[in-house]
Amino acid sequence: METIISFLDALRGLGTICHMLVEDIVDKLEDGTLKDSITCSMDDSTQEFDKQVNSLKMAATMSSTHKVHLFGPRTPSVLKQHIFELF
Repeated sequence: METIISFLDALRGLGTICHMLVEDIVDKLEDGTLKDSITCSMDDSTQEFDKQVNSLKMAATMSSTHKVHLFGPRTPSVLKQHIFELF
């Protein structure tokens, strides 16, 4: 679970860097509808991104158990035995 949280934090950092880069580029545009449109869209996208990352982090921290099923009910016992012999 720590790996997932670290990944989401890194993803948030990447989003922040991208936001700053776009802000720097937009600042060089002349004032007008294009600049306003990009700024508004960027702000909306940033809020949505943050909301989704927060939701994913919450889901990751709330799920305390992860079950991994290597074998299903139809897995032949010969295959199960062979896999256990490998380890």
